[in-house]
Amino acid sequence: MTIRPLLAAAAAFASFLAIPAAQAQVRDPFGECLRAHSSRADRDVLIRWVYAAVSQSAAVRDMVRLDEGRRVQASQQAGQLITRLVTRDCRVEAMDRIKRDPGAIQNSFTALGRAALMDLAQDPAVVGTLAGVLQYTDMGSITMMLMEGGLRPGG
Repeated sequence: MTIRPLLAAAAAFASFLAIPAAQAQVRDPFGECLRAHSSRADRDVLIRWVYAAVSQSAAVRDMVRLDEGRRVQASQQAGQLITRLVTRDCRVEAMDRIKRDPGAIQNSFTALGRAALMDLAQDPAVVGTLAGVLQYTDMGSITMMLMEGGLRPGG
């Protein structure tokens, strides 16, 4: 396997995490504060919480065994983190954001979630598992389709 297919897989994965261009141009002091005041360990708390939630989906429930105590613990830790960020670390920015647009506060947390996912996407074990899909992907068919669309391989 060459590096080019690995980079293509990584780019495809990253595109799901990328902030839309229009959204990226809008300055969000609250979102910036959330990211600035969250450590890698804090973002890991968010990843664990999301993982615990996703594990409840019928789509993956048969693949995941997570006891209720660990699920509750993940929610408690995430709740404590969110409380700290909103009421202490980023209180001023949160209040300003709520006053200007209460519904938009979710966008700030979405940006923090993206930062946590980017941390996850840099984990070598995760990258290796994601790249593993290439052994089951018909790159020849995909290349042919791209060429039909006017794209050149390697270009």
